[in-house]
Amino acid sequence: MQMSNFQPRIEEVNYDSGRHSSSLELKDFSLCLNHSALFQPTRFTNPQLILIKLDARIERINSQFVEICKSHSEALKKDFETFPTAIKNHKAITEEMVYNMRVVLDQLIQLISIELQTNPLNESLKIELDGIGKVIKKKTQEIEKNQVLQVVLGNTDGLAKDTTGFLQVVNNLFNGFKHSLFNIETEMEFGEVTPTVTGFYVPYGNINEKIERHNHNLKHVLMGFQDTIDRIMNNLAEFKKRNSEQQKTT
Repeated sequence: MQMSNFQPRIEEVNYDSGRHSSSLELKDFSLCLNHSALFQPTRFTNPQLILIKLDARIERINSQFVEICKSHSEALKKDFETFPTAIKNHKAITEEMVYNMRVVLDQLIQLISIELQTNPLNESLKIELDGIGKVIKKKTQEIEKNQVLQVVLGNTDGLAKDTTGFLQVVNNLFNGFKHSLFNIETEMEFGEVTPTVTGFYVPYGNINEKIERHNHNLKHVLMGFQDTIDRIMNNLAEFKKRNSEQQKTT
């Protein structure tokens, strides 16, 4: 193959949260207040403290969204003096926002894994599922046998599934920011109407593989994040409720 003629396979990825962007509201989840009872402390973890920290990250995500909207409005003016700073802030804060989303979801998954995994952390000294990356690689037959996966991904027995594919999108978007040099190509991009988040995901740096060009309405990404937290926490509450009822009848 003559490299001069090589054309990479690029597929654009646009995330849709499944609801209209006008329904977006900045949300305070109060994870510690509303959900700390779902988690038991171990020798190594204090769920309440962790949830307090996650609440702070979610508050930061909300404030970052407001900052991004302001920098986007400034960038739209295309003023010679203010545009460079506005677009630089827009891109930097957007990447930080995605990073914070990833941290919140990874740590929630770790808490759920500690709570439900077959081999208790105090004995195994290992968190079996420590983030999105491990979760989305699991096959259907593994999900059916694993309680943690059923809570995070849903199942066929009434636990809500990730129907919009948000976990896969945020995983690849974050990994693209972290690993890919090609993101420099999106440095000056911004949405004409609404704030966007753009980037390239090149699997393991292999340009022979299909490259994902992420181009998302930031409002939909934030809504997907919110809906994913709601879905996972509702699944966990329902799962533990069912287990409790089963134990009472046996």
